[in-house]
Amino acid sequence: MATTVIRLVGMLPAGWACEPWVEGGRIGLRVEPGPGGAVDRWLAGVLADRVLAGWGAVQWGG
Repeated sequence: MATTVIRLVGMLPAGWACEPWVEGGRIGLRVEPGPGGAVDRWLAGVLADRVLAGWGAVQWGG
């Protein structure tokens, strides 16, 4: 699972920042996009990667 976090962080566009964590069978990324960045569009592209088949996104406040 930690390798998935590494993969996701590696797929971030230049200039974006994130805080990753792995906990209880779940991974999380708090993403801060650069100027004009669209997290939803990036996430849709990432989840289209065959290697991440079966993974999904959950949005939460905080």
